[in-house]
Amino acid sequence: MKFDISWLVPLAIAVLIGYLTVVPIVMMIRDSLRDANGAFGLDNYKLILTSHTSWSLIGQSVVFALGATLFGTAVGAVLAWLVERTNVPGRRIFYVAALVPLIIPGSLSTFAWVLLLSPNVGWINVVIKDITGLDKAPLNVYSMPGMIFVEGLHLSSLAFLLIAAALRSMDASLEEAASSSGARILTTARRITMPLLLPALASTLLLGLVRAIEGFEVPAMLGQPARIYVLTSQIYLALNTFPINLGVVGTYSTLLFIVAAVGVIFYLRLLARGGYSTVTGKGFRPRVIDLGRYRYVAFVFALFYVALLCLLPAVIMIWSSFLPFYAAPSGEAMHLLTLSNYRTLFSDPIALQSARNSLILGLGAATIVVLLSAVSSWITARTRIKGRQLLDVAAFLPIAIPGLVLGVAMIDLYAASPLHIYGTIFVLIIAFVIRFLPYGMRASSASIVQLHTELEEAAMVSGARWLQRFRRVVLPLLRPGLFAAWIYVFIVSTREMSSAIILSSQQNIPLAVLIYNLYTNGNYTALSALGVCMILGLSLLVALFQRLGGRLTA
Repeated sequence: MKFDISWLVPLAIAVLIGYLTVVPIVMMIRDSLRDANGAFGLDNYKLILTSHTSWSLIGQSVVFALGATLFGTAVGAVLAWLVERTNVPGRRIFYVAALVPLIIPGSLSTFAWVLLLSPNVGWINVVIKDITGLDKAPLNVYSMPGMIFVEGLHLSSLAFLLIAAALRSMDASLEEAASSSGARILTTARRITMPLLLPALASTLLLGLVRAIEGFEVPAMLGQPARIYVLTSQIYLALNTFPINLGVVGTYSTLLFIVAAVGVIFYLRLLARGGYSTVTGKGFRPRVIDLGRYRYVAFVFALFYVALLCLLPAVIMIWSSFLPFYAAPSGEAMHLLTLSNYRTLFSDPIALQSARNSLILGLGAATIVVLLSAVSSWITARTRIKGRQLLDVAAFLPIAIPGLVLGVAMIDLYAASPLHIYGTIFVLIIAFVIRFLPYGMRASSASIVQLHTELEEAAMVSGARWLQRFRRVVLPLLRPGLFAAWIYVFIVSTREMSSAIILSSQQNIPLAVLIYNLYTNGNYTALSALGVCMILGLSLLVALFQRLGGRLTA
């Protein structure tokens, strides 16, 4: 049989994926096993695991992640049930509003809550003090409850999306039977709907826990000013301490990676085990529960949630962007409104360069991720190569790597590399490709298993080589799923901060890092103007890409 040279392409990509995902983790673990003198051992682990400070960090990380996950999942689940199962007014509007925060960077929404709940100038605190006459602010975002609240709001959109999908595909016949037997709405929800949703709820809780334990924006922006430290903020502080103790940093990073990996393993096992079978061969339509007069109570709850999630942060950022210095909304402050922040922003070379960097990072990472995941999913689904499942594991491994940990691993790998890419935008693109490869892999794998092999077999019989078959048969058929993955990776790449804040330099600062820099410098009004422009720009780009994608996939 004649060797097809085009097979070198998928083989090279398989090797590349293994290098990208496995080697940085190996380097990080190696550093954790080296002491200050370069000798290998477990001294770093003994030092950290026998330290009261370290256990306090772990405890605060668990409290923060668990609290945010429970709060976000509970709120998202209630809204999903109202939208998918009841006749609450405005269901379509609430569905769209709940997904809007997926576009907004977490650092921006966290900053907005600083403007709303800061003890000194937070708008909500100012209003409460004016109404009640209190001298001291009743709410404080710089606290563990404040951190849990803000991170929980971030996670609630993900919880809503996952649980709404589960409710939409669940047969409502059991709920209808309970209702026909005289069960009340809450009784039916507690005894029928909740047990059927347990697998979806459990997987949402696990995924949210992993996302919260690796979160950086909220601990950095809200926790550090209050001296509330978790593992991610401690790693960042250790990296900004001179001289850097890479052994300690690597140990903290390895511990965080292990915690995240355990959560991901449980999540995958739960998905593989599956849940109750509630979709049968019979046609069904999800039952809409008539809430009666309580539908308006549900409407107020949903409206309050959307106000917390979108409206209040957007209003306060827009207001702040028109001020020369921040002041809570009031009649006196109306006289200060100006466009100077926007004029400065559009003439600032650093801001313009950051916007270009973010655009390059989004386009580059999304395109490379989609191409790599398309080829690797084809290898795992279409070939009988021994060890192909290891490729699938390697491509999915980065989902357990927190962004900050990945940044540390990239420093280990490329700081002294002869490639000389450390400090350039290329190392950021590589980091983003590694970080978001699992999302492209899931989308392409789900698409390729739905394709029959007959078209590829026909092309092969006609003499087409692998590269021709893949380019002219497989890619066009995978286009809808790949394009959806491309848009998602583009969005998350432009808002990613945790790995970028470690790897970026003065020449390649993306917008997410610029936001954090403006925040730490106290330049709130300029940051507000940047945030408003970034959200509008991302929304327009996503709308443009979706319109273009609709034409390409038609």
